[in-house]
Amino acid sequence: MVGKNILKVLIKIFLITVILEIIVFNFRHWESISFPQLKKPLVRVEQGIEPIGKNQYKVVNTDEAYLDLVGVRGNFKNLYFNCQPETGIITNVTIMADDTANSAGLNLGDEVIVSAVPRSDFLRLHLNGVSNYIRIKINEQNGFSFFLDDPEINIVVPMFISWIRMCVVFLLLVLIKTFSPNSVVYAERMTIDKIWKKCGLIIFIGLHIVSILFISQLILPNKSIQNEIDNGLPVHGQYNELADALEKGQVFLDRKPPKSLENATNPYDGAIRWNSVVIEGNEHFDMDYAYFEGRYYSYFGPVPAILFFIPYKLITGTQCRTWDVVTLCTILFCLASFGLIYVIGKRYFSNLSYGIYLLMSSFYFWGVL
Repeated sequence: MVGKNILKVLIKIFLITVILEIIVFNFRHWESISFPQLKKPLVRVEQGIEPIGKNQYKVVNTDEAYLDLVGVRGNFKNLYFNCQPETGIITNVTIMADDTANSAGLNLGDEVIVSAVPRSDFLRLHLNGVSNYIRIKINEQNGFSFFLDDPEINIVVPMFISWIRMCVVFLLLVLIKTFSPNSVVYAERMTIDKIWKKCGLIIFIGLHIVSILFISQLILPNKSIQNEIDNGLPVHGQYNELADALEKGQVFLDRKPPKSLENATNPYDGAIRWNSVVIEGNEHFDMDYAYFEGRYYSYFGPVPAILFFIPYKLITGTQCRTWDVVTLCTILFCLASFGLIYVIGKRYFSNLSYGIYLLMSSFYFWGVL
């Protein structure tokens, strides 16, 4: 009976998720159905843009890189502008147009067209009354080449179904239902003595771990941070340098300071250091390293290097990435948070409910993090 009730609840939540995805998250589709139909505009290229092939253009003067959409008149509601860069995925543009209240033209602001995100091709316009043209400024450097599909005005926006968004919404609704005031999770004590409690705890912690992994990859650290290490900011890889030093039985790093830093009258004075190394010595010194008597040291604690970086290198033969260690430690802290709250609850609050335990553990983890 309990299983059937749970299934009914999950089906209801799934139906709500589908309705939200189709109606709410795709409201631009339903809105655009009522837009007045207009013929396709003509594309007029200004002198800052040069046609180089069929539907292919190149910016030759970034100050005059304009495309004008003309030959159409009406109440402009949206714009379809599918711009595909020859290299990269992003095109920065500025949209301008006239309307009843702005005969001299109106700047509608900047937009970012991402070729990997089809929805970004559909730009909502907020104009008043009848318009006669749209002007698009390509905010890219000279030599930027791109392919352009035929622009359209007042086009019906396609319906975009995102399975990832549906999964996230479904899980959020399940969590809201699970922790609603009348939920059974508050009627049971926190003791993990039943299978459904164990499964619930594993799933709840699993959601936290998935969230950690997702957040840790938002800035694409394998590219962004690694690029900084490779291009003049090696401090993000300093733990690997410390691990290499400790492995050799030394505490100083192999990184060599510039000679001009050694010859500076006071290398710890910022102004003197800059003048001696950069201006007079025409050399470069590394930031965020400790300097002492002609050697660089790491002022970071050695524990991470000993616990993670050295074992990883000995086992795999490759260097460990700092951001991966941070992610791993965050996951371990998440597990420890649930364990800590459970131990405290068992010892001092024996009547604590299962639901409150889960919420307190989650609040503690995210709050301290």
